[in-house]
Amino acid sequence: MRRRSRAGGEPVKARRRKATTQKRGTTPKIVRRRVSSTTGSETKVGRLIRERDEALEQQTATSEILASISGSMTDPKPVFDAIVRNLLRLLGTRFASVSLLHDGIIEMPAADGMPGIQSLTQLYPRPLDDTTVGGQAMLSRQVVQYAPIIGNPAVPATAQKIARDFSYDSIISAPMIRQDKVFGAISAAHHEPRAFDGKEIALIKAFADQAVIA
Repeated sequence: MRRRSRAGGEPVKARRRKATTQKRGTTPKIVRRRVSSTTGSETKVGRLIRERDEALEQQTATSEILASISGSMTDPKPVFDAIVRNLLRLLGTRFASVSLLHDGIIEMPAADGMPGIQSLTQLYPRPLDDTTVGGQAMLSRQVVQYAPIIGNPAVPATAQKIARDFSYDSIISAPMIRQDKVFGAISAAHHEPRAFDGKEIALIKAFADQAVIA
């Protein structure tokens, strides 16, 4: 014969089963918290791995450029080619180029990227002025970038035409300066109107510092 509670309610055994069920119901909450913590750890590890890989790629690029400098003391062209090649690889841009300034005239000894970009070099030599982004970087002695370019009233008409002709809509240019003298500029451009972030700006500035050694 089953005992009933003093209040005359349901059997004691049934009440005990209910209590057990309620305790089990709390278990999934603990599991969910552990899964969330694990996911956060995996995200942090992924970010650290990505940053490590980026640092290694930049070190490799720097080593290649420095090796080109030491092996080309009389001819800077291999150095410029190495800079352009590594900029394309690290930034994933549509093109990259090196411009040099001689007696108020801009030349473009190196350019690479999308098919047909070599025809960009045919626009040079040209006088130094602010109608191109590279020219603006040299005159201002600062990094200059635009995103978008096409239809942007802040961008000179000549720079917009070149962007339309070569299908890019964002560009960055860093001046090459040494001992307070401007030697040229390094430029890179994306097809889409995407601004270059802080890491990319620091990278192109570092490459400009290496290029000026050549």
